[in-house]
Amino acid sequence: MIPKVSEDIPKNWTSAKLGCIAQLIRGVSYKKNEGIHEPQIGYVPILRATNINKELNYLNLVYVPSSKLKEEQYVKELDIIIAMSSGSKNLVGKAAQAKHNFLGGFGAFCGLIRVNPKLNKKFIGYFFQSNAYNKSISQLSSGVNINNLRRENVLSIKLSLPPLPEQHRIVDKVEELFSRLDAGIESLKKVRTQIKRYRHAVLKHAFEGKLTAAWREANKHQLEPASAILEIFKTKGKKCIAKRQKNLPFPDTADLYELPDGWEWTSLHNIADMSSGKAFKKSEYAQTGVRLLQIANVSFGKIVWDNVSYLPSSYLEKHPKLVLKPGDILIALNRPILNDMLKIGILKDCDLPAILYQRVGRFDFFNTHVINKSYFFYLVQSPYFIRKVKISLQGVDQPFINKPALLKISVPLPPLLEQKKIVEEIERRFSIVDRVEEIVEQNLKKAERLRQSILKKAFEGKLVPQDPTDEPASVLLERIKAEKEKNATEKDQRRRSKK
Repeated sequence: MIPKVSEDIPKNWTSAKLGCIAQLIRGVSYKKNEGIHEPQIGYVPILRATNINKELNYLNLVYVPSSKLKEEQYVKELDIIIAMSSGSKNLVGKAAQAKHNFLGGFGAFCGLIRVNPKLNKKFIGYFFQSNAYNKSISQLSSGVNINNLRRENVLSIKLSLPPLPEQHRIVDKVEELFSRLDAGIESLKKVRTQIKRYRHAVLKHAFEGKLTAAWREANKHQLEPASAILEIFKTKGKKCIAKRQKNLPFPDTADLYELPDGWEWTSLHNIADMSSGKAFKKSEYAQTGVRLLQIANVSFGKIVWDNVSYLPSSYLEKHPKLVLKPGDILIALNRPILNDMLKIGILKDCDLPAILYQRVGRFDFFNTHVINKSYFFYLVQSPYFIRKVKISLQGVDQPFINKPALLKISVPLPPLLEQKKIVEEIERRFSIVDRVEEIVEQNLKKAERLRQSILKKAFEGKLVPQDPTDEPASVLLERIKAEKEKNATEKDQRRRSKK
């Protein structure tokens, strides 16, 4: 059922169904083997649901033979592309307006809203960005597992329609306000980018010894060199190393920078091993019980539980080697890097109990008297380590971490006391930028709320003053309706005359 447009609208406004003021054109159908991913003579690009995100993007286009497109299926300036069907219910209904003519079409899972030229097309385009539209779509797709919109339902969506001159005034005012808002958002995004760069700089300097240079000089007499710590570990852990010696990868010594006195380079395999989880069948899952920690739960520097799957609690005893503990450091083994950030997290008490799933790696440390876990957690997020991981990745379409290649990466190892001091210095700086970042994110959300507030006022007739001399919108709507009926009659007559 479609939500009703508020009756509390100005006198000269009216309520209109989308089908009365616009066409809904179906997308281009083509077979899978007819689509290609590179431009070619005789082929035209096709927009899909992935190209719709508030604005249209023209990335990862599919190209189909131009013979597949009808003239009306070419996207024109100010046409509105809408996702009519998707594997994800959350994506159904998302829409964006074309800013210019596009020498291409749109796929069968999309629809095109072509607004009547007697209306301000930008005004109608803003409706598709509003919460009023989103609520309409939410109502339409409220059924269980409904991942598509019916043509008749989309055309029955209602919106408030002002007189044409007021449509123009509203669009001018919205563009003015949005321009200021976008400038503020751009400034906030720049701050967010600067915060990311600052974090990288802190981590870079931390593992070059620059953050603790003064502290190291003041405490040099009580610092046990890392070489001595490693020697003690090798002596005490001879049996452990002997068992692994045959499988130890050759250390990666390329691009190593100079370390401060008392620090040592050592291969990761001298510090830790890595284990990964097990694949469980869907039939083993439970409604409640112990959480299954999957690759989607490993984010950038943290563990997230946006999506949770459970196994029976009895699996804690059934799979003891997969039971996770506080302080475990986990890494995503598939697609581990995005935007120069590593998908890695450290487990807290609130994350447990949990069991490790496949394609998530856990670092198993041999001796915490050699390396501080928090030091290691920040180290693997440093630009140096991420660069090394990138080089070691295998696979093209879905890059993945190769365990031997990862374990041969050389890591900087300071004295144990200095490791703790490095962690303190990092966390002191990060606590400040965390607060700044929180304020930035709050203001970005506030900006989106303000954007919706502007649109709400626009479609309630509260954004610009009304002019009583404007021709009522109902008269305009009747004229559009009459013209539509006339065109339909003429089309029917032409069809009959051809027969």
